[in-house]
Amino acid sequence: MTQTSPKPEKQEPQQSSSELHNGHSPTAKTEQEQPISYIRLQGRGQGQQQSRQRQSRLRQLWSNRNYRTKLTAIVAASVGIPIVVITGANYYIARSNLLDQLDQKLKAEIGGLESMIQEEQERLEEKALITAEYARKTDANLNDPQNAQNVVQNTLPSNAKDRDWHDSFHLVTNSGGKITGGQIFSIDPATWENQPYPPLPDVFQNPPQDWEPQDWQDWEPEPPNWEQRSPIIDANLGNLGIVQKAIETGNTQSAVELLAPKDLEKLRLADQAAIGEESNQPRPQPKQELEDPEKRPLPPEEAPEIHNGRMGMVLMAVHPIEKDGKIVGTAIQGELINRNYRIVDRIRARTRADTVTIFAQ
Repeated sequence: MTQTSPKPEKQEPQQSSSELHNGHSPTAKTEQEQPISYIRLQGRGQGQQQSRQRQSRLRQLWSNRNYRTKLTAIVAASVGIPIVVITGANYYIARSNLLDQLDQKLKAEIGGLESMIQEEQERLEEKALITAEYARKTDANLNDPQNAQNVVQNTLPSNAKDRDWHDSFHLVTNSGGKITGGQIFSIDPATWENQPYPPLPDVFQNPPQDWEPQDWQDWEPEPPNWEQRSPIIDANLGNLGIVQKAIETGNTQSAVELLAPKDLEKLRLADQAAIGEESNQPRPQPKQELEDPEKRPLPPEEAPEIHNGRMGMVLMAVHPIEKDGKIVGTAIQGELINRNYRIVDRIRARTRADTVTIFAQ
């Protein structure tokens, strides 16, 4: 019995999974695949060909120029490029110099302000010391308003005229910080009622051409009209930190203080201090480009309460009065800055700044 092997069956060629997609065989390519690759290759080839054509035209254009034209172009390029570089360098140097000048001017103005404040504080300290020494030497009873008032009257400048510059207040208190004597000078209310801002001094509007730097240093603004007032006896200033510290430590204290309306009322200076929120606009200047007030940043949340523009910025000096090793009172000198342009005008004259403004921090 013979045995024959069965004929091998024809096997269909296997198709890889990569050739089968969505039921299509390799030979059944969609019509969309060929045009996409063809268009992409055709566009790339055209771009390269156009670039070569442009380069060829530029070479041909250069070759067609005569020797003189070529030489002129080379010279122009060799000169123009350094000029552009030098111009840019000069601009950078000029800009740096301008910034340095502005920085130096700002430092001079800040230094002038600090120097002026320091001078004013030293002057107030000296006056407070004179009053305290007189009270000590005369053994004045500072609980008696008549004795306290005599101390103040005998230590005020005897040659002061109505139009001289005055400190805003000269006060004497007892050991508890209550006012027992003093003298107060407020700028005449008619001054700001008729004209909210006094005009700029003439030296700023028409600067003298022959003035030397020392003339600006020595210049003093014209004082305003003053209104003399009596203090409120027994008004308590002991709540002010600067007074408390002078009594507790026995040392002279001086600082720039922000006083609330209730404390200014004790000094009878609340009306001069009340400039109002709408008075945030600076005193009119000859030339100014002020920013839009509506675009100014809002104050931080921790900013002190301004009491609707009724806070007072005051330069103060407090000297303790000692007797038999005990603090029996204080001598207080102060200058209210609100509506008082003496300091800013003096700083402006000394530094030659365009505008000077003092802000409380």
